[in-house]
Order: sequence, then C-alpha cells, then structure tokens
Amino acid sequence: MRIAALLAVLAASAAPVAAATVVYGSYAVAGDQTVEITAPGPASGQAGEFRLAADSGLIEAWCIDVFTGLLPSGAFDIVALNAVVPGAPPLTTSQIGDIGALAAQGRALVASPPAGVSADDVGAAIQIAIWKVEYPTFAYGWDAPHDAIDALAASYYANAVGGVWTPNFGLRALVAAGDANQTLVAFVPEPPVWVLTGLGFVALGWMLKRRRSPGACVSRRLGDAP
Repeated sequence: MRIAALLAVLAASAAPVAAATVVYGSYAVAGDQTVEITAPGPASGQAGEFRLAADSGLIEAWCIDVFTGLLPSGAFDIVALNAVVPGAPPLTTSQIGDIGALAAQGRALVASPPAGVSADDVGAAIQIAIWKVEYPTFAYGWDAPHDAIDALAASYYANAVGGVWTPNFGLRALVAAGDANQTLVAFVPEPPVWVLTGLGFVALGWMLKRRRSPGACVSRRLGDAP
C-alpha cells in the first residue's frame, strides 16, 4: 500500500503543470519616452519601466520586444527567459544575466533615483540599456535631444556588461499566446513544478523513515510474552 502511495505521489510530482498566467487590467510606464529605434527596426518604442496592474498585484516589467506594442489589458504566460524572444537572436547566458542585472538595479533606482536624476529618466535609460544588451546592433534616436538619458543609458549598459552589477538570472518572460502582445520580463515566479517535485521527495523520505522505524506489531523481542 505504501509503495503504491509513493508511486502516486512521485507520478503527481512529475506530471506536467500548466503554465502560470498573469492577467492585467491596465498599465503605466515610468519614463514613457518615445524612442525612434533605427536598428533593429525601424520602430517606435516606449522607453521606461512598465507597471502592470495585475490580478496578483503590481508587476514591474521591462520590454524585450521592440516590434510589438503592449495592449491596454491582457494576459501573459510566465515562462523561463530563454531564446524565445520575438525578432531577436537567441539570448546567451551572459545576455540573460546582464538583462537581469539591469532589471534588478532599474527597479531599485526607479523607486529611489540618485540625487538630481528623475525616476522617469532612470526608467527610460534602463530600458534603452536592456535593448542594447539584447540587440547587438541596437541604435536609436530622439525627436529632441535627451542627453541626460543617453548618458545614463551608456553608464548602466557599461555597469551590466562590465560586471559592475552582478548578473541576475531570476527574471521570467511574460509571453502572450500567438505573439499577440508585447513580450516583457519581470521578477515573477514560474509554475510550481519544483514545488511539486520537492513534495514528492519529502514524501519519499517520510515513507523510508517509517519503514526503518519499528511498528507496534513488531516492537516486542522474540520470546517476550504477549
């Protein structure tokens, strides 16, 4: 009976789990500077930190898809950040770590910008730096000069690729089915696959311990009176 129960638990832990989803009803952009992207492109992009009003709470996200606009509301699957980025070459491990470093630092800097720097400029600069890491040929321009943002973006990019900021691999991609929405990255949990697997191993350890522990029906020594 115990073996059958163990097999059932392990089978459940190994079963595929549907992708976690996040639903948002609106969003705002910290920065929201319109950037004219010339390579890859041409395209116009919103440079800033995306703040999604989601069913699970506020999600702070960044764009990794310059070819698709973000819908006013919608739903995303939460998946691992890997080579599946629309219109971009496959991401290397180094790129993923650098984008994660920018996203982590950006979240902190937007919340508490350095003296003399606005949160909007920080958000726009972090987004530009992320695009520069993602797209090796990235080039952009403005309708009007934004020297402060350009300087911040160059500094943030150098900090990420130069190892000043520690690579971060905790980012997840927010992907809409059929590429109908912009692809974003954010620090949100993946589906609880490892949680289920961990529960399976906990159950295994518990059952093995029970097998090693003497049960009531065999606790007496041979020859003892009942």
